Amino acid sequence: MKFIKRFLQIILVIIVLIIIGLYATGTDYLIKAVRCTYLQGHTTASIDDAQYFDQNLILANQPTPWKKHELYNTFELTDSLKNELKRFKTAQFVIIKDGKLLYDNAFRTDLETFNSFSMTKSITTLLLGFAIQDGYIESVNQKMIDFLPEYKDDSFGKKVTVGDLAKMSSGYGWVEDYYWPVNAITDSYYGDDVEKVVFDVPFVEEPGQRYEYLSGATQLLGITIKRATNKSLSSYLQEKVWNPLGMETDAQWTVDHQGGTEKAFCCLRAKALDYAKIGQFLLQDGQWNGKQILNKEFVTLMKTPDLDPIYGYSLWIDQNYKHPFYMLRGHLGQYTIIVPDQNLVIVRLGEIRDKREHDLGEHPLDVYIFIEETLKSLQNPI
Repeated sequence: MKFIKRFLQIILVIIVLIIIGLYATGTDYLIKAVRCTYLQGHTTASIDDAQYFDQNLILANQPTPWKKHELYNTFELTDSLKNELKRFKTAQFVIIKDGKLLYDNAFRTDLETFNSFSMTKSITTLLLGFAIQDGYIESVNQKMIDFLPEYKDDSFGKKVTVGDLAKMSSGYGWVEDYYWPVNAITDSYYGDDVEKVVFDVPFVEEPGQRYEYLSGATQLLGITIKRATNKSLSSYLQEKVWNPLGMETDAQWTVDHQGGTEKAFCCLRAKALDYAKIGQFLLQDGQWNGKQILNKEFVTLMKTPDLDPIYGYSLWIDQNYKHPFYMLRGHLGQYTIIVPDQNLVIVRLGEIRDKREHDLGEHPLDVYIFIEETLKSLQNPI
């Protein structure tokens, strides 16, 4: 008994010393990271971890349910699609055809909204479009330092435009690593001062020359929009998107601490039916109910490849596939896929991503499975 007691005392001392060390080195965010992931049986962030974070609420003040397609739920999903959805723990799956709800299945009913992860990047860039349209920002060519003077003495940073941030050509010195625990992206996700995290990272090369996907760049864009509009991203999203599109459910946007800054790169939580409205809004070139909500030119800019053929202004693109598409895409397989030639929007939210790569396409295999098998399913009436 004495040995066990002594052993437990040693373990306790070690734990205390580790905690003290984490706080002393500024890596105490790892405590929350462990609590939110490994202690919950995960190896990375999860779609249902909202309870561990402070949130800003985005109210669905004018909910307008989708009109149902005349073929709503009158067809059978193919076995391949059913297996894909089940195997990778899909939470919600929605199909919109010709602007109407064709299929809707909530596989998880314990929660209504789920983390979209990097689908949020596309939504942040949508807000950039509105900020330009509203006159808060001159254009995509306006210099970032007009809003982020923290970089006025950074030789590369002072040249960066807001467009460089949106299209991932900023030359920012960020390291994009989702699994190594001690880095800026882990700190920005689990920590309580996201502005300090991103401002501690310098720019390391000439902007506008090379595509490199960096979450920190979108976070800088989010801070830029917040400062330009003098509004939180949450309130601006409610004003410009949630209300006009008649979103059905209140959403949440994670902030670094209560009353703090939204994590613009990752953490909007909503339901699939509402993400589908964003997809339909893009498909309609910024129109909704016959009204031009966001100018067509900016939407076209978003879905046109820039320095890389697979990426525009925060949208992923495949123009060479037999059914060209663009999409919002997030960690663990969060997708809002827009297929213009089929007048089709597909939303999949889930817990695991199919990590196989497509041998012909530029994106993960599951994206192509969702498109192909959805189109096959439409030929299978019940």
